[in-house]
Amino acid sequence: MSRSMPVILLICALLMPGVTCPAQTFDDMVTGTIRDKLGETPVPIELHMDGCRVSSLSVMPELYARRDYRPIWVDEGTIEHLCFAIEETYHEGLDPDDYHLGDIRRLQGLAHRESAPDPRLAAYLDMLLTDAFVRLIYHSFCGKEDPFAHHPQWNLARKIDDTEPVVFIENAIASSSIAETISAVKIRHPYYESLKKALAEYRALRASGGWETVPEGQPLKKGMIDPRVASVRRRLVMTERLPDAAVDPMTFDGALEQAVIGFQRRHGLKPDGVVGKGTLLALNVPVGDRIDQIRVNLERARWMLHDLEERFVLVDIAGFRVFYSRDSKVIWSSRAQVGQPYRDTPVFRSS
Repeated sequence: MSRSMPVILLICALLMPGVTCPAQTFDDMVTGTIRDKLGETPVPIELHMDGCRVSSLSVMPELYARRDYRPIWVDEGTIEHLCFAIEETYHEGLDPDDYHLGDIRRLQGLAHRESAPDPRLAAYLDMLLTDAFVRLIYHSFCGKEDPFAHHPQWNLARKIDDTEPVVFIENAIASSSIAETISAVKIRHPYYESLKKALAEYRALRASGGWETVPEGQPLKKGMIDPRVASVRRRLVMTERLPDAAVDPMTFDGALEQAVIGFQRRHGLKPDGVVGKGTLLALNVPVGDRIDQIRVNLERARWMLHDLEERFVLVDIAGFRVFYSRDSKVIWSSRAQVGQPYRDTPVFRSS
């Protein structure tokens, strides 16, 4: 009986109010670190944590203050859903490391080591996850770049929601599914999906070695026999769905002419079926440059396509074309006259 008493007393002592368990101490230290970093007045212009720069300082200090600086990302499943959404940005032409993916993975391993968990690194991880989430929401809805910085005429100012940014982010984080919240602000327009598909295809082409350079020489057209024709054919097999089989690869036949015309139309060139100087230059643009073009246009799509109506007119200034689209299909198209460098065609959106 006497041997058991100290054990019973010890158990009772652990259950008494006011005794702090190690988990509570760790959480309090995480909260304290977040408060030390974000509770300053005025808010710091820049904030670096373990070599990582946090950019959403217009939102984060108030967001954490509203919850008394307690950590936000306490559920491992939610963190993994956010990391998966960050990984998916690669398929939309964005860079996952802009959302701290590498640093998040690194800090995950360091902050919660079983041997010696580090509350300071856990606090940094929580703030990086919040910064990544804020960036991802904003970039998905408004674009990564500021369109006004590229074209001062562009009238594309956007707001994510009618609520205050801090309230919107707070509600988004508190939602039942982070994945659904992020998905809800992404574009679902068919044009955007087509660009994503093209990006994947061209990245696959780059991974397989890209395409060869077509040698310079005289213009090539239907009926000609020339070793360079075989090079043009191999080039267009890769992007114009031209059948690889040909009776004589060096003969410029009708199928090759149609493939050239399709290529010319897609690149805003005169669709005459002749591989002249302009068409040759376009054929020889490296696949990496084409990938960059697709990524730029994905960014432009994030600026413009979120609340586009079913019927709209689009002027392609670079391609000298105008399109009328209805129900996600182009039902009319024509050539367009555009301005000169000294008299730019205005870039805008209007009803």
